[in-house]
Amino acid sequence: MLWNELTDESKALVFEVLEREAQRLEREAVHLEHAAKQLGRPSLVERTELRANAFRAAIEALGGAPLGES
Repeated sequence: MLWNELTDESKALVFEVLEREAQRLEREAVHLEHAAKQLGRPSLVERTELRANAFRAAIEALGGAPLGES
């Protein structure tokens, strides 16, 4: 199904799921940052932040409000 064929209600559900996942990834990045510093593995944090950024970009590309503005 194409995005423009979805109802507004369906789009809202998609945005909600994307926002929750982006927020979860951001929280995970914060927790990983502490662990990564102890382990000397900053790449763990970078990968998680990139995934969170991808979800934020998807939300904006689909016409949703950026996180915190919904």
